[in-house]
Amino acid sequence: MSSGPLDVMRGPPRPLPRKHLLPAEIAALLATAARQVAQAVADLRAKHRDGRLLEALFVADQTRLLVRLAARTCSGVVPLGI
Repeated sequence: MSSGPLDVMRGPPRPLPRKHLLPAEIAALLATAARQVAQAVADLRAKHRDGRLLEALFVADQTRLLVRLAARTCSGVVPLGI
């Protein structure tokens, strides 16, 4: 055998680099996340005994925090106060 079978094997292709978002797109993501939290708060106030709505508020708030963190980390220009 002139070469080993692993000599001709290749790994999976590497993913393309991610593209940066425009400031308007980041602002839209932040606004959407804030609206989801506001809606979850309003829903919970309307039916405060519904445990599913409490979970929905938790998920919306965690999503907002993640979006804010990603926006701040990636762009360096978005303040956390938004």
